[in-house]
Amino acid sequence: MASRAEWQRRVTQWKKSGLTAEVFAAQQGLKPGTLRWWSSALRRPAARRAEMGFARLVAADPAPSPSAEPAAIELVLPSGRMVRVRRGFDPALLRELLAVVEGS
Repeated sequence: MASRAEWQRRVTQWKKSGLTAEVFAAQQGLKPGTLRWWSSALRRPAARRAEMGFARLVAADPAPSPSAEPAAIELVLPSGRMVRVRRGFDPALLRELLAVVEGS
């Protein structure tokens, strides 16, 4: 997983290139949505980033058997909002959604 500094470098290169997110991301083996998300995240003030912290994960099923994997995962954000995702969700789409929801 790339560090914040690595994403800063990538976003800077993208902006200097003058290419669309789709073209630049394809050339670099990245997802355009992820590139856009990092571009937005890197513009947020440091205090706002510090507020986001870790989210508590809670299994959606109240009493799953030890061998069964949960059908969904619930994220309880520091703001108190809850997001439920199912197996196979798109992480880039979830990051974009969280950026919109937590930015409001």
